[in-house]
Amino acid sequence: MATLIGEGTSPGEPGVVGRSLDAEGVRGESNAGVGTVGVSNTSIAVLGVSKSATGGSGVMGENSDGVGPGVLGKSKADNGVYGETQGTSSAGVFGEHKNNGSGVIGKSVGGIGVLGISETSEAVHAETKSTQTAALAAFQKNPASGKPALYAKHVGNGIAGTFEGDVVVTGSLTVQGVNLVQRIQQLEGQLNQANQAINAAQQRANQAEQKASQAEQKANAVQKNFEQTLTPFGLRIAAIEQAILNLQAISHTH
Repeated sequence: MATLIGEGTSPGEPGVVGRSLDAEGVRGESNAGVGTVGVSNTSIAVLGVSKSATGGSGVMGENSDGVGPGVLGKSKADNGVYGETQGTSSAGVFGEHKNNGSGVIGKSVGGIGVLGISETSEAVHAETKSTQTAALAAFQKNPASGKPALYAKHVGNGIAGTFEGDVVVTGSLTVQGVNLVQRIQQLEGQLNQANQAINAAQQRANQAEQKASQAEQKANAVQKNFEQTLTPFGLRIAAIEQAILNLQAISHTH
């Protein structure tokens, strides 16, 4: 049986009230059991209210030995832990690790590990100042799975993903069933074949041009030889014509 029982018989009257100027108003301790238990049939079992304007918590849980969690929330059909705030720059639930561990971990056996939903802003936002790691990393830990580590879908006709900056792909890249890496390699092979064909055609054209130049040189040489051959005959014909003219002139004078 409890050593202290407080009972409120009037509506709105607390069963136990504890007040202190600078220490705990109510403190519960136990060697092996729960230090403080709150039970309610229709309302909140334990309520913590802070009127501090300098960062005092409404409820604080601490594990001084570092074995169990500081705060544990369980529910059979609803959220295990629920956080709510109206602050424009505050979070409904905030997790911070003072060392190298994770600030927030979400884990599920068959559902979503971490779910982010927003009506007017980013559902999930990731930032880092590290020079060694990415702001957002996704890993598929099942080697036998054919599903991607990261999936993005737009339910309408909009863009599923946008990248501002360079993109590095170390594996294959498939777009609408086409492996772009293989396709690029095929196009590069076809381009090399086309360049080889162009070079071969250029070589043949150069050879044809050389042959045409040689033929032209030969034709010029033949023409020159022909002209040289005809020159004496031309001189003889001119001399004969002149002699005929001279004879005609003599005949006219007699």
